[in-house]
Amino acid sequence: MGSFSFFVDAATSEIVYFFRDHRSALRRQVFDLGEGKVFPGSLSYDEVTNQQGAPAPDAEAQAAYANSEIVYRYLESEFGRLSFDALGGPLVSHVRYGGFANAQWCTRPGSTCPAPNVMVYGTGYTRSLDIAAHEVMHGVIASEADLIYVNESGALNESFADFFGTLASRSGGDDDWLIGEDLPGHSASNPVRSLEQPTIGGFLKSASFSLANKGQPDHYSNRVTTFDRICSSTTDFFNGCVHINSGIVNRALFLASEGGNQSGVAVAGVGTGKVGRIVYRALTTKLIPTSTFLDAAKASYDACSELVFAQVVTVPDCEQVRLAFAAVGLLTAEEVAAVTQAAPASLGTLQFTAEQSTTGGIVYGGRCRGCHGATLLGGLGPPLTGPLFRNKWYDGSVGALYDFVKTRMPKVSPGSLTPTEYLHLVAFIVKENGATPGSEPMPENSQALNEMGFRQPATDTEQTTQAK
Repeated sequence: MGSFSFFVDAATSEIVYFFRDHRSALRRQVFDLGEGKVFPGSLSYDEVTNQQGAPAPDAEAQAAYANSEIVYRYLESEFGRLSFDALGGPLVSHVRYGGFANAQWCTRPGSTCPAPNVMVYGTGYTRSLDIAAHEVMHGVIASEADLIYVNESGALNESFADFFGTLASRSGGDDDWLIGEDLPGHSASNPVRSLEQPTIGGFLKSASFSLANKGQPDHYSNRVTTFDRICSSTTDFFNGCVHINSGIVNRALFLASEGGNQSGVAVAGVGTGKVGRIVYRALTTKLIPTSTFLDAAKASYDACSELVFAQVVTVPDCEQVRLAFAAVGLLTAEEVAAVTQAAPASLGTLQFTAEQSTTGGIVYGGRCRGCHGATLLGGLGPPLTGPLFRNKWYDGSVGALYDFVKTRMPKVSPGSLTPTEYLHLVAFIVKENGATPGSEPMPENSQALNEMGFRQPATDTEQTTQAK
C-alpha cells in the first residue's frame, strides 16, 4: 500500500508509531468480477476514495494492483508523467471478467467496458506484467496522438503499446522482448508476440490465422492487407490488420534498441532508454491520429534530432534510429529526398482502359487534388506518384492499392466514393505512374485486382479467369 515510516524503541525494538509516508499521485482501484459479467464487481483495492477494500483480495486482484504501480513508476521515472493521462488519473482494473480470454483498455463504455479509461481482464490475464503495461500504454497513446485504431495508424497504436509495455515490464524485471508469454496457453517459446522476432509462430499471408500461423511481418514489403487470409480470417479484418502489421515497427524499435542486421542493413543499438525517450517525444509532439508508418519513421528521426540539442542523445544515435527504420523498409524524409525525382518507370500495359483513367482523373481533380497536389506528389496527404510511392507500391498489387485508397481516404473530406469511382481513381493513379491503358477494363473483383502486379501486364491465369 505504499511506503511507511516506523518509529522503533531502541531498547525494546517495539514499534511505537508508524504512518504511511506516501508522496505519490498514484491512485489505484481494483474490482473483482469473480468470473461474472456484472460490473463493477466487488471492490478489492481503492486508493481513489482512500477506503480499504476486500480483506483478502484474490491473486488476480493482487497482480493487477501490483502491476499498475510498476507501470506508473516507469512513466513517472522515465518521462515525469503522472499516470496514463499525465494528470494523475486513477488506474482502474476490473479482473476475472467471465468468459473473456483477453485484456483491454476501454476508451468508451460498451458491452465489455463499464466506463472509459479503465482496464478489463479475463482470468489469468493479470498475471502478465507486459500485458498490463501494454493496456495502460493504450491509455497514454489515446491521451496523446490518439492514433485511430485502423490500418497503419492502428498498427502504430499497437506497436507503441507493445514497445512501451515491454520497456515498463523490463523495468519490473521482465528482461525480454516478448509479449504475453505468461498468459494461459503461452510460454517463452510460444508468446503472443515477439518484438525481436515478429515472424515467430509462423507467418504465411495466404493461410488462415492459426496456432501454426500467428506471426507478424518484420518488413514493410510484407505488410498485410484485408485481402490476405491471415488477416481476413480474424476479427482484425475490421481494423485493417492492426495486430499483425504492428510487427514491422516493433522490429524497427527492437533493432534501434538492441541492434542487429536485416535486409542488408546493420544497426548498432543505442539502448532502450534512448529509444524510449525518442519514441515518447515523437508520440507526444509529432504524430496525429492518422499518422502512418512512414510518418512514425520521420517523427522518430526528427524527435531524435531535437533531443541532440538537449544532450539526451547524440547525432550517431539518430543515424542508428534512421537505419533501424530503413532495415524494415521505412525511409526517412532525408532518404526520400536523396532519391532522384526521375520519370516514372514504364510499367507496360495493365488491365484498365483509357476511359477509366480519364474518369478517374476527373474524380481526382474534384475530390483529391486539395490534399495530394496537382502533380500527385503529396501535400496534406501522401504522394501518389514519385519515388516514395514507387518504393511502397511497385512490388505490390493493384488490389492492395485499391484497398489502401478505399480505406484511407477521409470520410468527411472529400467523403466516400462509390466502388466504381474508387476503381476509376486507381486506374488514374496507375496511369500517372507509368502504366499504359489496355483494352480490358479494370475488374471490380477483389481477387482479380489483387492478382494484378504493377510491374507486369495483367494475364488471364486460370484463377483470374474464374474470378471474372
